[in-house]
Amino acid sequence: MSFPIASRWDTVSGLVIASSQPLEVPIPLCETCQQRIRARQHQGGMRGMQVGAILFAALAMLLAWSQGWEDVSLLLVVGLAALAVGGLTGFLLGTLLSKRLPAELGRYSPSQGTLVLRFRHPEYAARVLAAMRTQTEQSGPR
Repeated sequence: MSFPIASRWDTVSGLVIASSQPLEVPIPLCETCQQRIRARQHQGGMRGMQVGAILFAALAMLLAWSQGWEDVSLLLVVGLAALAVGGLTGFLLGTLLSKRLPAELGRYSPSQGTLVLRFRHPEYAARVLAAMRTQTEQSGPR
């Protein structure tokens, strides 16, 4: 699986100017692990969408009724808009919060050529490091 990471500067400056492409670090995962990650994120997104839509719609209706709005067509539009916004917000938050990856990447510095990589299971780090060394030896010096 490819894990994208951008440098801190790219993350900040990317809001204002076009920045370089993020680094993609391929980390080998078995098919079962990949399916579990995707299923967990899918489930988190769906749950978040449901909770967000219901919560936003309920809050919008309470706010509308507290303001004395009685026009059914106006309440319908407000309710539908709240469902859409709440569903989208909940989906994004649910997907983000359920994203528990087997590795954490951080402190990427393109100028120094460094990256911090931490695995949830430390024994896996040794296997990935060995695979990276093998790949480096096979590709030769640059």
